[in-house]
Amino acid sequence: MAQFPASIQAALLFDRAQPLDMAALVREFLAAEAGTGTHYNLVADTNPGVLYRLFGGNDVMITVEHVDRQAKLPLFEDALSSPFTNMGTPDARERLAQHKSYILVQAHHGPIPPTPEALSLIEKLGVPLPGHSLAEFRLRLALSGSLSTMAHRMGNATLVHWTPNDHLMKGDMFATLAVAPAPSLLHIHPLLFDGGESVDGRPQVEIRTMGAQHFLGREIHVAANPVPWADVLDGILAFVKVGCLDRGYVVPDGDSFGPEGGAYSYRVRHIEKGEKSGGFEGPLYRLDLLSSQEHDFKAPDFVEPVRTFTDRNVPNDVLASLGSSAGALVREWRAKRQMADAAGNRFYVKIDRPAPPPKSGSADGCPSCGNSEVTE
Repeated sequence: MAQFPASIQAALLFDRAQPLDMAALVREFLAAEAGTGTHYNLVADTNPGVLYRLFGGNDVMITVEHVDRQAKLPLFEDALSSPFTNMGTPDARERLAQHKSYILVQAHHGPIPPTPEALSLIEKLGVPLPGHSLAEFRLRLALSGSLSTMAHRMGNATLVHWTPNDHLMKGDMFATLAVAPAPSLLHIHPLLFDGGESVDGRPQVEIRTMGAQHFLGREIHVAANPVPWADVLDGILAFVKVGCLDRGYVVPDGDSFGPEGGAYSYRVRHIEKGEKSGGFEGPLYRLDLLSSQEHDFKAPDFVEPVRTFTDRNVPNDVLASLGSSAGALVREWRAKRQMADAAGNRFYVKIDRPAPPPKSGSADGCPSCGNSEVTE
């Protein structure tokens, strides 16, 4: 089950004590939201020029606050240690040391801030958490991203700390990533690890995500492979997006997935709590790269499919080889195909065994080599 953060926060760091006109920022945000039909009221504790708290008709509380001092630098150490941070913003540590002030942007559902005490009380009362749905979570992400982007454009933030998944990046990079709807690279932080060398001597990367659990309930571990991490990220995002569709689902344990045409293929493993995937503790979703056409990669256990079919046209020789388990397995395939169809995807069974030769005396080949329509 997805673990939606109750509050979304971004910290924008500036190299000036007074980087922008806070009142103008709030006016621009309110005008943009009014254009979508959403209106906000100022909450009583608003302090013009310093702190604004806005409660909208969408049941979202927006807080934006200017703090005229440096943020606590130790809070950024984990983000600074990320290879992704160092590749995207190699001078992040210098930018952090030089900032003079920061602006905090925060969004949560309901009028009460989701403090640990408030969340504990809600749990004890047994009432649903406010904003605990994918649509509401996406709304919080979008509103925080929109307001933060406006603040960067008006004040030129030297760094932005996107706290839900501990991203730290320069302002322009943040503004670019914030345009894409969730889930995107802004919302899923790839933690990169040295994966040694492949059997053919190529350097490998291993990835564990930070942020996938907000959408799927678990983080993702991509086992070491020699494909560039940016291309691996395409597979990660594809896996997460399937789970975020209106009738989405998580690819079942043991199945593989990839785009039409076979550009790449990953096998999915569900690593449960108490189990491990490499050096990482479950629960996780593990992705093992099976093949990549662009990078000429095939895993040692990759089997080139010779035939593909669904539950609707299982070849007779396959049914015969399955024996008494055929009915149960075909029903399982049917359920998976229906699940994929509902989400707008496709489900196939692929095997590496060619069709048997036609028997002599049969017209157009014998029924055992043709496809059979399977019904309940």
